[in-house]
Amino acid sequence: MTKMNELADESEELPVANGIWESGQPLPPLDIRVLTGIEAAPREIIQRAADKASEKLAVSDIDANNLAEAGWGIIFAANADPAVRAGLEPLIEHRSHQVRSNRLLQVFDGSKAYQSGDTARSWLAKNGVGFSVVDPNLGVPFYLTIVGSPALIPFEFQYQLDTYWGVGRLDFVHPDDYRTYAQKLIAYEQALGVRQRREFAIFAPKKPGDRATGLLHDLVAEPLVNGNAYVKPLGVRQQFGARALLGNDATKSKLSSLLYGEDGPPALLFTGSHGLAIPCDAPGQMERQGAIICQDWTSGPVTSEMTFSAADVNENLALDGLIHFFFACYSGGCPVLDDYGRDPLGRPVKLASAPFTARLPQQFLLSGALAVLAHIDRAWSYSFRSGRSVPLVQEMRDVMVRILKGERLGLATDQFNMRWSVLSGELADMMRARDLDARQVSDGILANRWVARNDARNYILFGDPAVRLRIEDMAVPRS
Repeated sequence: MTKMNELADESEELPVANGIWESGQPLPPLDIRVLTGIEAAPREIIQRAADKASEKLAVSDIDANNLAEAGWGIIFAANADPAVRAGLEPLIEHRSHQVRSNRLLQVFDGSKAYQSGDTARSWLAKNGVGFSVVDPNLGVPFYLTIVGSPALIPFEFQYQLDTYWGVGRLDFVHPDDYRTYAQKLIAYEQALGVRQRREFAIFAPKKPGDRATGLLHDLVAEPLVNGNAYVKPLGVRQQFGARALLGNDATKSKLSSLLYGEDGPPALLFTGSHGLAIPCDAPGQMERQGAIICQDWTSGPVTSEMTFSAADVNENLALDGLIHFFFACYSGGCPVLDDYGRDPLGRPVKLASAPFTARLPQQFLLSGALAVLAHIDRAWSYSFRSGRSVPLVQEMRDVMVRILKGERLGLATDQFNMRWSVLSGELADMMRARDLDARQVSDGILANRWVARNDARNYILFGDPAVRLRIEDMAVPRS
């Protein structure tokens, strides 16, 4: 197939975002003026896909799913609060007993810490390694936990470091929260047994006339639950059962019953919905940004009765061992500037006074969830479709299958990093073709490829990336 024919298969329509303002208005469409400012990804990102040897994350004699071989490290900012470090000492001690040598357990503080202005490349160089297939014995272990807010250690640092390493982030409001998370994680990993059965849950509203939720429901959620002529339902091969809250069943009350119910939470929860968008510096922005908009909302202002937010998480919620895959605009957090919008003067729109982590993932972690995989900035339908609404959900499904197989999260989520690398290379080719002849690449084609690349990049793992489901200790669900 020629390049022109390949491009003809791309969607000419501008991307559809999965977010709603609290006023009830949809987030604005992508402003095509942003296309003039697209920047190529760093060469390390493109190289990951171009170099066939890079398909393997760790050197061949390392089992990246074996913590004793892959190692574990924790990255503090140079000006980190000592109380935060003290709160994480139990986790550091716990991980030190699981790796096989002192060199494979690294605490990056002091001269080895993240310094303001560090890039992933400069930080790695400071610690004696570069962007390449990971050899944890060189001093930077495979699993790395970043500690602190994106104002201290930027999201961009995490994106780039995650290209080869398995990276997660811990960011809480209070220093004591870090100890709470550490204690719950340790309790889960050291318990004689686990409460959960082999069950996952899919939550996906579908609103009449709403293309964003319709696409997500029809192309992602429903096939995951029911399969199709070519693919079995998710979890069948791993002996996992499904709990489905789709369409009219995707209400706030039913999501609350799923999480607070007597049967306990599922091992894996996928929620795909609109995320609540709060204007810059509006009251409660940090508390409500990215909350799950449930089927209860139909039109008009979005009220608290229509969303599941951090305020709906109380001391009675025990999510011990849950992993949450959270697809929605701002579900993981918010940058300062909108990548996708411009004001009347052509300047980027300000989203927040400072970058921040969404509160709902924080509260889930404090209630016992092992990890939350969520999205920074807006999330778009092109994450899971190609061309003219052709479903393209292999990466999302692959991540979930790997989680259900018991892989550690930093390894299981690598499909998104590879997709980011592949799309970055293809986007660079498109931009060169457009420079030579603008007729080769329309605004719609370029916009879809660009937001697809950004969507793959903008998945962030919150929690320790070395966690995994204890599937070997889970009972098969009741029929």
